[in-house]
Amino acid sequence: DSADWIIDLLPDWQPYIFMADGTVNDAPMLSNQHAHKIPLALNRGREAASYLSFIITHYYDLPEYMVFIHGDRYQTHNADIAQMYDTLPLIQKLDLDYVDLEGYVNLRCNWKHCPEPYIVPRPGHEDSIWEAHGEYVKAWEFIFPNKTLPEKVAAPCCAQFAVDRRTIHRWPVAQYELIRAWMWSRDGDIASMKSGIILEYMWHILFGKPAYWCAPVKPCYCGTWNMCDLDCDETKGWCKGRIWTSDPPPSLPDGLTWPMEGWEK
Repeated sequence: DSADWIIDLLPDWQPYIFMADGTVNDAPMLSNQHAHKIPLALNRGREAASYLSFIITHYYDLPEYMVFIHGDRYQTHNADIAQMYDTLPLIQKLDLDYVDLEGYVNLRCNWKHCPEPYIVPRPGHEDSIWEAHGEYVKAWEFIFPNKTLPEKVAAPCCAQFAVDRRTIHRWPVAQYELIRAWMWSRDGDIASMKSGIILEYMWHILFGKPAYWCAPVKPCYCGTWNMCDLDCDETKGWCKGRIWTSDPPPSLPDGLTWPMEGWEK
């Protein structure tokens, strides 16, 4: 994914860009001297490999606040605060006081994979390709051997969040090393993909939220981005004009000029 927009449009943030499918030499040159580009030692577990590698490497000198996101600027799973699938306003408008208050903030408020639990841990369950009910149990027992297995797991998708240093430091660095070691042990494309799904629905637990975390949407929009005047239906987990559509998502054009370029169905 192209991450040039982060460097050009978010000068107050220090970017750490992990190159999942290439080395530093293969990556484009970064114009911002404070930006860092880092090759991944092993690309397994989708975005979780980059997130964990950053936390482990910088555990003892973490910044006060961090935002973990995917590389592309426009993504259909982004929160729709600007109604253009744009990551930029998610960070520009982010209220760091709210991050400080909550410790961990998912960058989606509208419910996706809520209120129905996305994962119902079932020991011995034979998972289909997009399921992780059985695999979640194995991961939980490895990562949290002394914690009670939750009956259901839910949170808005899609593994993009803000977190503060204090919350990451709830766990010793050895815990993050353990999680990455488990993830890197998962050989094969399907196993790698599923480990990413499992971590997607484990970040909120790791950072202090309950396993079933379908937070009220109106306070979420108000706290996260100071959007406090939305008309919201808390029973369905969406706000008027901000609804997650179940229609097939659009194909977003490459480059930085969308949405001026328009849609391509």
